[in-house]
Amino acid sequence: MRYFLEEFLYAQRVGRIIKNFQPAVIIISSDFPTYYLDLLPSRPLKIISLHNTFWRPYGQPTGTKQIALNLIRKISLRKSYFAVSVSRECKRQFDKLRSNSVKLSAVQIPRLEERFIDGGQSTPRRLLYVGRVELNKGVTDLIEAFNLIMSSAPGITLKIVGNGTALDTCRDLTARLGVDGSVEFTGRLDADGVGKAYAESDLCVCPTRWSFNEGLATVPLEAASYGVPTLMSEAVPAKEQFGSDALLCEPGDIEDLAQKLAEVVTDSETYRRARCDARESFSRTMREVSDWKTGIYACLRQMPDLGSGPIDWLDAAASA
Repeated sequence: MRYFLEEFLYAQRVGRIIKNFQPAVIIISSDFPTYYLDLLPSRPLKIISLHNTFWRPYGQPTGTKQIALNLIRKISLRKSYFAVSVSRECKRQFDKLRSNSVKLSAVQIPRLEERFIDGGQSTPRRLLYVGRVELNKGVTDLIEAFNLIMSSAPGITLKIVGNGTALDTCRDLTARLGVDGSVEFTGRLDADGVGKAYAESDLCVCPTRWSFNEGLATVPLEAASYGVPTLMSEAVPAKEQFGSDALLCEPGDIEDLAQKLAEVVTDSETYRRARCDARESFSRTMREVSDWKTGIYACLRQMPDLGSGPIDWLDAAASA
């Protein structure tokens, strides 16, 4: 209850700032408590920028609290005609919550530089995790599964890039399992450091649990830009961007994750197909989708209050 009171007060403060500023358009990230949208001024047109799902990806709202929140969201979103979503799953959930017609609900995926650095490996031995080190991101599941397959994959290593509240837990787990000599924790890296980690890896792993409402997870696409395939959980909406040879595992199931890892690190044909799929899927994705700025621009162009003719400042912004 205290959490919702704090969010209520936060939404009220944001509403006062917007009222004083008097903008023509407000862009609202899904980090804002969307069930309090009615506390914002009704006059500015609103664009929702969705970076996470409202409930478990590919599932339905469950539990009294979740169902109640989504009923409130459904009412709050009635005046939000525009959304730019980070994945098709975010778009589906937004469209499902909307109580009247949507003017535009676009999908955007960040455009990434095409690199396709091919290490030439026939079987992967250098595993990589990139992202926040949190329990609901499945990092401890990955370490447990890594421990289970070490005997069948001599020389295998795991690099964990990122920081988070579960970092000490993960370090303690590797020591307890006796795999700390094969697992490296880099902490947070800058963009060049992350790029180097992708280039030096053979297989990326994205083991997100169902308890995390993942919006997209760009890691599989970033890895694919280096020609590196990703074993991702079914909870990762990025799987929709890949083809039939994508590597998938059951979220939170350590044995299934270990089995899928063992298959790809011991079967060169499975790995070869996954690597080809990653490369082809990345190229297709980059042709078919647009970045966030383009999506926002498309929404602005359709807003009646901004006029129907050419808008110089928008045209300039879109070409910037």
